[in-house]
Amino acid sequence: IELEEYKPNVLKGKDDKLILFSVFRLSKEKSPYFLLDGIAKLSKLSSVPFKCIIAGTGPEEDSMADYIKAHKLEKFVHMLGKVPPGEIPKYYSSADLFVFSSQSETQGMVILEAMAGETPVVAIDSSGISDIVENGVNGYKTDADLDEWVERVNFLLENKTERDAMGKKALLTASENSVERMSENILDMYYEII
Repeated sequence: IELEEYKPNVLKGKDDKLILFSVFRLSKEKSPYFLLDGIAKLSKLSSVPFKCIIAGTGPEEDSMADYIKAHKLEKFVHMLGKVPPGEIPKYYSSADLFVFSSQSETQGMVILEAMAGETPVVAIDSSGISDIVENGVNGYKTDADLDEWVERVNFLLENKTERDAMGKKALLTASENSVERMSENILDMYYEII
């Protein structure tokens, strides 16, 4: 992670609506409808005003837009489409919470990128998520269970103290995976081998 690309956002949590952010390739294997169903359920459950911003493009983009209209989620979900890579850190840093529904992550880079924005994460547990997200520390990893996922998202929406504390721990996790830290680890390994 290139930490210098992420600037702290002083507006985080100060808007009348908290911001949930997600970025992924809009395709079925990323479970986009799980995310949308979660937002629909959250809209009825949460006492906190929020909006979910989704960045990305892919084969499901039009179908997702239709799904949002059909389920009257326009007030809660905004699709950005393609966002230049250099702009993405601004969204991570502006978000109050990063939400992720993919069950097929290999590296979990978007999770670390979100954490670099001092943003806690709620994600479905998968191979790329397990080693990064620590439950109750820098976010939550859940089973692919809609109720559990929504419960965790809602908990962080409604509890600013925990959300802020987990955001600080998330930034620490990202720092441990910075380019500099990883380079040092590789150098140490080479020195050991030599």
